[in-house]
Amino acid sequence: MMMTKKYDETEVLISGAGPVGLTLACFLTMNGIKVKIYDQKEGPVEESRALGVHARTIELLRPLGLDKAFVEFGRVTTTMKFHTPERTLFSLDFDVLKKHTPHPYYLILPQSTTERLLVDWLEQHDVEIAWNSDLTEFEEHPQGMSASVLRDGVREDIQCRYLIGCDGASSIVRNSLGIEFDGETYDASFMLSEMKIEEDQIETDATHVFLAKKTVAAVIPMPNGEYRVVGPNTLVNEGELSANFEDFKAFLSDNDLLKNLTLTSPSRVKLYRMHKRVARSFNKGNVFLCGDAAHIHSPAGGQGMNTGMQDAINLAWKLNAVLRGRSSSQLLDSYDRERREISSRVVENTDKAMSWVTSNNPWIRSCLHFIAPLIFKYYTPGKAMQGMAQLTLDYSGQNQSAAISTITKGKRMPWFMLNDRLDVLDLQNGKDWTLLINESEFYYADIPELKVSLKQIQEVSAGCCRAVMLSQNKYYRPGESDLPDGVQSIPMEKEGPFAKAAEPICAVLLRPDGYVQEIDRQVSLEACLKAMTEYRLNGAL
Repeated sequence: MMMTKKYDETEVLISGAGPVGLTLACFLTMNGIKVKIYDQKEGPVEESRALGVHARTIELLRPLGLDKAFVEFGRVTTTMKFHTPERTLFSLDFDVLKKHTPHPYYLILPQSTTERLLVDWLEQHDVEIAWNSDLTEFEEHPQGMSASVLRDGVREDIQCRYLIGCDGASSIVRNSLGIEFDGETYDASFMLSEMKIEEDQIETDATHVFLAKKTVAAVIPMPNGEYRVVGPNTLVNEGELSANFEDFKAFLSDNDLLKNLTLTSPSRVKLYRMHKRVARSFNKGNVFLCGDAAHIHSPAGGQGMNTGMQDAINLAWKLNAVLRGRSSSQLLDSYDRERREISSRVVENTDKAMSWVTSNNPWIRSCLHFIAPLIFKYYTPGKAMQGMAQLTLDYSGQNQSAAISTITKGKRMPWFMLNDRLDVLDLQNGKDWTLLINESEFYYADIPELKVSLKQIQEVSAGCCRAVMLSQNKYYRPGESDLPDGVQSIPMEKEGPFAKAAEPICAVLLRPDGYVQEIDRQVSLEACLKAMTEYRLNGAL
C-alpha cells in the first residue's frame, strides 16, 4: 500500500537537480526563498556530460562564492585551435577578453564536478535534495500550485507558489503543460568518447577543432588527464553504428582524424542524436521552464549548460522580487520574453557554426582552410569571442551592436577594476539592485538634491537598492555633509567606463543580475527613480 506524506507549503518546487535546477535552488536559497528540489536520479551524475563554463557564467556565480571553486577544479583553456588532419590552420585567443572580464578563458569543468559543487553549497545551507523522486502530477489553483511526488515509494503532496521544470529535454513538466518543442533533429549521429592519448601532441591549455572532409571533431582536454573527442559521423548510416570503442576508432580512421596517436583506456563511449529546439513558451501560469526543458541545440561553442544556468539566475531574482512583494507579478512575464529571445539566438548561432565547420561548400571550405588562417594570424575576432563567452547578451532587443566596453541599456555592466582590490562585480550581490553614482558629475550644490532622490529611490525599492558613489579622484574623501545616508563611497584608482562615455553619465541602475536597466544623465536621477517605480508597481523591465 502506497503511503502519503503531507508537506507544509513551500515557495518554489524545482523538478530536476542538474546544473540548472541546482543553480536555481542556490540563488533562491541565497535570497531566503524556501525551495524543494526533486530528481529521478540517485544523486549527482558521475559522467562528465556538459564540459564548458564560459566567462559570464563564472561572473554570475560570484555572489555564491563559487566562481573560485569552479576555476580551482576546472582546466583553464586560453585558446581554441582549428586544424585539418595534417596541420594547424589558426587559433582564436581568449586573451582578447582580458580587458572585459576577470575570466578571459574557457573553463573545462565536467558536469559531475559542477553538480557536486552546487550540491555542496546547498547542503551547507541546509537544503535537502530529494533524489529517487518522480514528479507524477501537478495542478494550478488560485492559491498557487499543488503537486505530487513519488519518493522511494512514498507519495508526497506538496503545496507551492511556483513550479519550475528543470527536467531536461524530455521534460515531464513541459509535456504536461502541452507546450510545443519546436525544431528539428540533425541528420548525423554524433559519436563521443573519453579516453587517454598516450602521446603528448595535443596541447592541454587549448580546445581543438579538427576539420575533416566529411565531418568535424572537437578534442577537449579534461581536468582528469583524459580527452573528450566528439563529432558527427556523416559517413555511416545510424543503424550501422554502435556505442563501442572500435566503432569510435573506425569513425576517426575513416575521416583521417588523430592519425599516429594512440588512444587507450576509454572511460566513456556514447552514440546520440543532436536536436535544435526551443519551447514555444517558457511558462504557463505559475509554471516555468529552464535549461534543456526549454531549449536544446548544437554543442558548438559549449553554450547549452551556460544558457540554462543563466535562465535560472534570471528567473531566481524575479521570483524573489515577486515573492517578497518588491514587484508586481507581471515581472515574471519578462522571463519568457528575455530568455526565449536569447535561447532562439543561441540556437540560430550554434546551428550556423555547426553548418560552417561541416559544410562541403567549396567557398566555405576555402575560407576556413586558406582565408581564415591569413586573417587570424594578425587579428582575433573580438566580438565573436565575446559572444561565445556570453558577455554580449542583450535584454533590450535594440543594442546588439553596442561595444562591450560601453554602458548600454539592456546589456551587462562593463567589467572594470575599481582599484587593485575591487572590481565592479564586487559591488553586485545577486540579490539587490545596484545604483552606481558617478561622483565626477556632482558638485557640492547638487548633494542636497541627490540626497532627496536617493531617499525616494530607497523608498520605492523597498530597501533593495544599494547605492555606491564612485570617485575618479583617488584622493577624494567625502565629508559627512557630502555623502547621503546609506551610500557607500569608493574611490576609483582605475579609469572606468564613465570616463569613456560619449555623453556624461550621472548614474547607472543595475538589475540584480548585473544588466543595465537605466542610464541617468540628470543629477536629479529622475530616470533611475522612474525606472525603479515602474519595476516596483508594474513589474516593468
